[in-house]
Amino acid sequence: MTGNGEATATEGLWSHVIGAGLAFAAFVVLPWPCARGQTPIHAPEIVVRGFDAYRVGGADSAVRLWLTNSPALRDSSAVPSAIRDLQGIERTYGRFAGYELVTTVALGSRVVRAYAIAFYRSGPLYMSFDCYRASQGWLITAFLFNTRPEPILPASFIR
Repeated sequence: MTGNGEATATEGLWSHVIGAGLAFAAFVVLPWPCARGQTPIHAPEIVVRGFDAYRVGGADSAVRLWLTNSPALRDSSAVPSAIRDLQGIERTYGRFAGYELVTTVALGSRVVRAYAIAFYRSGPLYMSFDCYRASQGWLITAFLFNTRPEPILPASFIR
């Protein structure tokens, strides 16, 4: 990504990073099998609720839910930029059609990275959500998305 937030040609159609959030959540067990096996994925509820909001209310609803109470909201361009990028995906790939949680990785006792794929009519969007278990519950500290899997998914997933 260039310094002004624009994706370069080598990064795919869109790449976006959103920093710190204070969205509270609890751990849930999802009924979907993961893409690399049949074990249900455990992910912070805020990730799932954001995708549910996306399905019902569009990109605006999803981003605002993912960043509820987030310090990123102090940056007046963070939310509109993420919404605009997701809407750009929709213009290229069509409507949001669902999602799948691929896996989660514990990065310590209080940090989890959740990997997901958002499905659109004509293509996928690869996403990661960095979640932190604070004393008051789970919050999203950052999320990243790209139309190419390499910048998002671990290399072992795409060999």
